[in-house]
Amino acid sequence: MYGIGLFTPLEKNGKLNGSVCLYDDHGSLLVEKDVDIQYNEVDKTEEILFDHEVCLEPNNKYTLQVTLEGSQSFRGSDGKREVMEGDLTVSFCNTRSVSKQNGTSVLQGQIPFLILSVNPNAM
Repeated sequence: MYGIGLFTPLEKNGKLNGSVCLYDDHGSLLVEKDVDIQYNEVDKTEEILFDHEVCLEPNNKYTLQVTLEGSQSFRGSDGKREVMEGDLTVSFCNTRSVSKQNGTSVLQGQIPFLILSVNPNAM
């Protein structure tokens, strides 16, 4: 996994600051990335690339935690619980968060896409 996509602020001069964290199923931090997203007149999403690739292992659970402060942003709807690409299936589920979820769930929210590649030898 190389990163994720996040929605940009709704309004001109809007800004979002925060972080993206990826944890394994034991709660260990695998990668953390500070984010600073500005309003973009053309695109409603921005790629957030991690500082290093994270190898995701089959049949393991991972948690993405996105913490953002600032302007209101665009948001997605009609999310998918499962995405298939060739022999790869990625499933999404809601988790309980100690912080506010800001209305984010599998079906709607702030993460429109994942940036990853598949190693066919690992399957």
